[in-house]
Amino acid sequence: PIWLRLAMDLAVVTGQRVGDLCRMKWSDINDNHLHIEQSKTGAKLAIPLTLTIDALNISLADTLQKCREASSSETIIASKHYDPLSPKTVSKYFTKARNASGLSFDGNPPTFHELRSLSARLYRNQIGDKFAQRLLGHKSDSMAARYRDSRGREWDKIEIDK
Repeated sequence: PIWLRLAMDLAVVTGQRVGDLCRMKWSDINDNHLHIEQSKTGAKLAIPLTLTIDALNISLADTLQKCREASSSETIIASKHYDPLSPKTVSKYFTKARNASGLSFDGNPPTFHELRSLSARLYRNQIGDKFAQRLLGHKSDSMAARYRDSRGREWDKIEIDK
């Protein structure tokens, strides 16, 4: 469904958890920012609508415009019947789409939540670590580092001190 693609784009461009994505309302947008209070941490973020991920050529403003065209619900992400979506529903449809893709994965296949990690890595490369950490609402460097992990695909080069 179109809402899944939009939820995925919104997840990557904002770096937010699926529960926070599902709670986003049009009334959360003012002063050219999307205002989010993260349910898990209580962090309050005002994300500029101009935010863009260059590597994917998607912006928050464009993604929101597509969401507006797809639904007239009070929530930004909604079903074709204009009903708000639950995190469980979004994750379930993501899993269905991932499985239907025909792609194979070593180890555990990616989950919807890993779009948050992808967002952190893309913003780290584009803008820097501190920006990615603030966008995800992480207070500690150690938690931010966990989200920047690329699922074990990079080698940790061990140096031998002599």
